[in-house]
Amino acid sequence: MRLVMMNGGLGNQLFQYIFMRYIEEKSGEACVIEDLYFCGDETVHNGYEIERIFGLKHTRLSDLLDADVIAEMRRILSTNGPDGKPESILTVFKSCGIDLFPVQEGNFYRDVASYSGSIFSTPANEFYPDILRCEGDLYYYGYWINAGWMAGIIGTILNELTFPPLPDARNQAFVSQIESAGANSVAVHVRRGDFANLGWLLPTDYYVRSVAGVREQVEKPMFFFFSDDIPWVKKHLPDLGILPTDEVVFVEGNMGGNNYIDMQLMSKCRGMVIANSSFSYLAALLNTRPDKMVWKPGEKRQILYYKERT
Repeated sequence: MRLVMMNGGLGNQLFQYIFMRYIEEKSGEACVIEDLYFCGDETVHNGYEIERIFGLKHTRLSDLLDADVIAEMRRILSTNGPDGKPESILTVFKSCGIDLFPVQEGNFYRDVASYSGSIFSTPANEFYPDILRCEGDLYYYGYWINAGWMAGIIGTILNELTFPPLPDARNQAFVSQIESAGANSVAVHVRRGDFANLGWLLPTDYYVRSVAGVREQVEKPMFFFFSDDIPWVKKHLPDLGILPTDEVVFVEGNMGGNNYIDMQLMSKCRGMVIANSSFSYLAALLNTRPDKMVWKPGEKRQILYYKERT
């Protein structure tokens, strides 16, 4: 058995899904999605979204267990071990006669679970194909936010992660505007929300520098702003490098279970100023325009440019 932990919002889920498909394709062994994070409350982070949005049916742990078993597992996992951290799912499985070996990204699993046994660790946020050396019954815990996992199985991922048709006239109108702007269309993602509380906000000068870079490459850019806090963006356009003469479109209304549409629309723009967010990073990776240009925070996040494919 190979279990892949999945949690968080759509961006996290998709990177974990891409990692899982990499493991499956390269090892030849099927994986099971460990989805206990979503079982207690299907509304948390809009629930498990991959099947609902992309129609991808993959075996989930909750498919294999009765509801009372899942409830008991969640009860155990909500208690603390001797070190004060939540009990490990590995301990729960071992009590059932299933001995899973953990494979963690960075030190993520030890940070969140009470577990003192041996463990295989990979560098955090890096593509580490040596992970395939791990064999047997495994439990993968991480976020795997690196384009390398996708690059290794690019045909599979682009085939599977195909967005559904847009559901309404409002979003179809946004697509028409993006298509009309053509090579001048530029998506700008400003992530705030929970990032403000976590201290992860990007400084506004990142956007000022990126927008200046856009102006050097695009003659008359039309900026399409995406954000979980559009009112803030509207008030701070000058702080983000936007001039009164710029053409600006605010993409609004895709909330809750429809927030994936923002990712879909972003991926259609030629230019992309992305945030330090897995959500907009995925939008950039799923953007298959051969002429796309991406401005990103830092240098570590690789962007796939499909014009380089043979």
